Amino acid sequence: MIYCRTCRTVWPTGTVYCGKCQGSLGVRICPSGHSNPRFVTACLTCGKPELSKYAPCLRIGCLSQVLAWLVALTLIRFGIAHVGSLLLLVWGMFEHLFAFLFQAQFRDVVRNAMGFFVEAAVILGFLHLALGERARPLFTLYRFVDRSVRLCLRWFVVAVKALVRRV
Repeated sequence: MIYCRTCRTVWPTGTVYCGKCQGSLGVRICPSGHSNPRFVTACLTCGKPELSKYAPCLRIGCLSQVLAWLVALTLIRFGIAHVGSLLLLVWGMFEHLFAFLFQAQFRDVVRNAMGFFVEAAVILGFLHLALGERARPLFTLYRFVDRSVRLCLRWFVVAVKALVRRV
């Protein structure tokens, strides 16, 4: 990349003339195409006095790539450093939305549901030990309840996703 300091425009590497101020970037060029330093009054190769207008420039080829890498690494570091904060923010928003919709705290609902399923599993385990094969209908009932609860949870997740997409 080449930065023309006369008109403050950036041009691709290899550009000889500035397209905005019509100056030659970093050198003075004679009509024969010879490059000359900026302070000469005639071409050093052919001696012609007609030289192009000089435009001071700054070549930033590898500097722009280094700068791009530094910006990318800074953004990655910022993102990694704040992922936890962002996740906590999203979780807090979810909890507030759940509490607003269902008038209950999400952690309390999950804790109660887990407690219910653990108690049901323990009771069914004891019944299976006590009754043997005669307890099979109870397991079928438990599977039916389990599938129904999972289906309701899926519907709930779909409803929350739909609400989030609308907001």
